[in-house]
Amino acid sequence: MPGSSGPLSSVELASWTGTPSQLAATSPEATVAEKWCVKALGSDYSGKPVSYSNLDVRGSITSVVVTGGTTISYCLTDKTGQGMTAVIDPVKKVPSNAIEVDSAGGHGEGSTGFNYLVGSVGSDVKAVTLHDGGRTIEANIQNDRFTAWWPSAEPTGSASGKVVLTLKSGSTRTVSGDSIFPKG
Repeated sequence: MPGSSGPLSSVELASWTGTPSQLAATSPEATVAEKWCVKALGSDYSGKPVSYSNLDVRGSITSVVVTGGTTISYCLTDKTGQGMTAVIDPVKKVPSNAIEVDSAGGHGEGSTGFNYLVGSVGSDVKAVTLHDGGRTIEANIQNDRFTAWWPSAEPTGSASGKVVLTLKSGSTRTVSGDSIFPKG
């Protein structure tokens, strides 16, 4: 495919939007992504009932968390059948006004590069806004989990800028991108 040297093409990544659009599990985009993710993870989900959460689309790339038995995965996929999967941890209990990353990565390079972060949110966190390389990224929050991804010419699997947590009270808390990763 032209413009493809990573798991997602440069054309698909160029359609990215900073704010995700939530998807219903029965929407056409979600159905395609769900099938692709389960097939990509093959034996991890073979014969197991699965559930989906954190379904969203940014441009033409769909993001979803798939749970089947004790296996939980994060998937990104485009409309051409390209994508990536990562096995992730169950949601952790974190302080009510905090978040913690449990899985992060960077793939591709140049016009096919992107970063992703997946983690847990505290019970008082209503929204998460990440800043990296001049981009503002609104995370998708559902079931005490946040997911976010964005194009990056030099992917590092981290957010280099500030992270703004909007709490249910309406107040905000700003922390550094480094501080949302587990210590130790």
